[in-house]
Amino acid sequence: MTPEGTRKWIGPLHVSLAIFIFLCAVAFLPSPAHAMTYKQARKVTVAQAKRVIRKEAKRAHYGKANTAALLWIAKHESGFHCWEKSHSGCCGLFQLSWGMSHRHHWWDPTWNTRRAIRYIRGRYGSPLKAKAFWLRHRWY
Repeated sequence: MTPEGTRKWIGPLHVSLAIFIFLCAVAFLPSPAHAMTYKQARKVTVAQAKRVIRKEAKRAHYGKANTAALLWIAKHESGFHCWEKSHSGCCGLFQLSWGMSHRHHWWDPTWNTRRAIRYIRGRYGSPLKAKAFWLRHRWY
């Protein structure tokens, strides 16, 4: 028995909303396709980390200048060590805050780079602007 004034019918709006919520939830799950263990991340060399950053920059349609800025940021934030963790709790190649990387494979250079690109686009617009901010404030 349903209370008066309520509907049992689920319309297209309800279905669309449910699909949207599901897709948003799935977007924040770590992808097992490229997830690596912390132990594997400890073996990632500087050259491999640079290769991952270049590959992800190309995937994000960045040119040479923005790719160079991403590499510069990673060098100054972590020295290309994807397992780095700061005293303040920031972690990975781009030293993402724990809130951004909580419960994800933050040590995975691919995941960390993708998340950093998303963060940089949202906050600064481009890696060049993020680098300029870093040079002024010594953080980004």
